[in-house]
Amino acid sequence: VPWCEQLSMAARALDGEAKHIRWADRAARQASAAHDGWLAALARSFAAIGRLRAGSGDPTELGDLALEFRQLRAGAFEAIMLAMRAIASRQAEDETAADDCRRAETSARTCGMRSLQALSLRLLQSREPLGSLGLAASDPEAGLAQRIPDRALDIRCFGGFELRIGDE
Repeated sequence: VPWCEQLSMAARALDGEAKHIRWADRAARQASAAHDGWLAALARSFAAIGRLRAGSGDPTELGDLALEFRQLRAGAFEAIMLAMRAIASRQAEDETAADDCRRAETSARTCGMRSLQALSLRLLQSREPLGSLGLAASDPEAGLAQRIPDRALDIRCFGGFELRIGDE
């Protein structure tokens, strides 16, 4: 299967459906075996974000992916994974959540990703449950695309990462 086709199939995992996540995990293993670090990292990240959306995100997995993207010299993808780790840490009520939010904010600021920086700061500054921020992933139907009060949250990955909160 051509590279772009494998990537687009792996991206289906972003919907949080188990069968799509399994496909992305398999694509990542195959890419690793073929020594294709980019496809492997992207497929793994799609699967990890899908698990997060489905409510079973693992902060450690997302942190490992951030390091993997750093090794690929892909700062923007590293920042995305750090933000996803911050969300997973908050979701799990992990004791490292505040530090994860700070790392995500710093990385997003360094990359000039203002929307991602705003999300990280919001996660850090709010003591409210993720559900009230519109970021709870416990409902696979709603996932990360729930509404933030009075402002819509829109996450896009293809064509360059874009995160919009309201009109920002």
